[in-house]
Amino acid sequence: MLRSKLFVPASRPELFEKAAASAADALSFDLEDAVVEAQKAQARQHLSQFSCTQKLVIVRINGLSTVHWQADLETCCPMADWVNLPKVESLTDIEQVVARAPTVKLLLTIETPKGMRLAASLASHPNVVGIQAGLVDLFQGLGIDRRLNTVREHILLQLRLAAGEAGVLCLDAAYADTKDPQGFD
Repeated sequence: MLRSKLFVPASRPELFEKAAASAADALSFDLEDAVVEAQKAQARQHLSQFSCTQKLVIVRINGLSTVHWQADLETCCPMADWVNLPKVESLTDIEQVVARAPTVKLLLTIETPKGMRLAASLASHPNVVGIQAGLVDLFQGLGIDRRLNTVREHILLQLRLAAGEAGVLCLDAAYADTKDPQGFD
């Protein structure tokens, strides 16, 4: 059972062992938003030198619209249990990744209105093991306050139903308020 995953910037190797020793069920190493452009190659290098066998290892690669996703995929496939693909909007997006890594297990982050509309179809792809919400990106461009519980709950319910239709996991959005551990429950 996957109860929690801990996000770790791949550019911060000093945090890798501490994260591996945490109570989280999975580690989600981030090569995307948590890594500034100038550190992308170095972050991949750090990640390629790390091994963790006691937890589920997920690597969030850069989106397909970037120049980094192919190098990210090449780096993470040997060591990651799952690859987290951000900003997925079409089956073509998934097929691009699967063409380079046919056995990859994908966790899709749904971060656009189009991705939300197609979530059940996207989640039904045989390489997909789960979907999750990317609320910051989903709401930001639309001027929606992501702190509104009714809005968050509505989106998370839609994703849960899409995941249920596809028979895959549905993970909650990231919880970033580290000063409120009670809110994590």
